[in-house]
Amino acid sequence: MSNDTIELNFKADTFEEAISQAIVAALGSGMSPREIIAQLIARDFLRDPGNNALEDVVRTLADMAEQMRSDRPTPIG
Repeated sequence: MSNDTIELNFKADTFEEAISQAIVAALGSGMSPREIIAQLIARDFLRDPGNNALEDVVRTLADMAEQMRSDRPTPIG
C-alpha cells in the first residue's frame, strides 16, 4: 500500500460526486486503481464487490488512468 490517502470533498453536492472527484484526483496523482478501491472499501464508502467484479472495477480504473495520461498536454521546453 502507498502512503497516499484518498481524500473526499465533503462539500460536494452529492456523495457520488465526492467519490468521483476523489477517484479522479487519486488517479491523477498516480495512486494505483487497486489502492483506490481498497481504501474506499476499508473506509466503508464502497462495498466489496467480490473478486471478479473487483477485478473489473480495477481494470476500468486503470483504463481511465491511462486515458487521463494520454489526454495530458505534452510540456514544451
